[in-house]
Order: sequence, then C-alpha cells, then structure tokens
Amino acid sequence: MGEMSAWQYWLIVAGALIAAELFIGSPMFVLLILGVAALIASIVAWFSAPMWAQLLVATLACIAGYVVAVRLKKREPVGATIPLDSGGRVELVKVLSNLRAEVNYRGAVWTADSDRPGLDWNGPLYVKEVRGTSLVVTSEKPN
Repeated sequence: MGEMSAWQYWLIVAGALIAAELFIGSPMFVLLILGVAALIASIVAWFSAPMWAQLLVATLACIAGYVVAVRLKKREPVGATIPLDSGGRVELVKVLSNLRAEVNYRGAVWTADSDRPGLDWNGPLYVKEVRGTSLVVTSEKPN
C-alpha cells in the first residue's frame, strides 16, 4: 500500500466536512462551504497542481461560498422562520410579579413575561415567543 496523494487527503477532508454538516447543521452551511472548497481543491490537486495553487483555489472557493450564502440569507424574508416553541405548554413554578413568573418548560425553569397585564397565571399557559433567555407567555393557545 503506497503513500496517499494530496488529492486523496483533500477528498477525505471534504467528505468529513460535508458529513459533519449533515449531522450538525451549522449556521449558513459553513461546513458545507468548507467541504465543497476542499472538494474543489482535491480536483485541482488531482491535476498535479502545486500546493500553493490548491490552497489558493480552496480559499477562493470559501470566499465565493460565503458570498453566495450571505446573498441567499439576505433574500430570506423577515419572519420566514416558524418559532418552534410557539404554542408549547408551560407549568407555573412561582409568580414573581403581576407581569413576571418562573415557569417550567422542557424540563428547565424559565423566566416568563406576560403578554398583557392581568394574565391569569393559574390558568393554562402557552409560549407566545422566546425573547433571549426568557419566554413570553399567553393564556390563549397560539395557532
């Protein structure tokens, strides 16, 4: 069994990065961009290009992939994502004030703010939205 060529190393790196993207799901497909850049560098290395050319092509492919990802992200309409926690049921732990309480949600205690004054904290409560590390809750189940 002989020594591996540069294109084979690039191909292994490309496969590992693309597989990692499938399992992790990085923001803006960063691992996919890097994996495709490594795949392109593998093709360049297969033609016996020097290492500086392989690295240059990989770098340019990363930059191009980033530019494409940013442009696609800008096209996405605001509010296009569905809040996954919207409508989730919460359980009251302790009322802190008229507008704030501690609730149990997904096995953790969260600080929850009322969506309006006069919320009945003892009735059924649902997640309306997530604001940073706290929840906004309502008594009406969101659609």
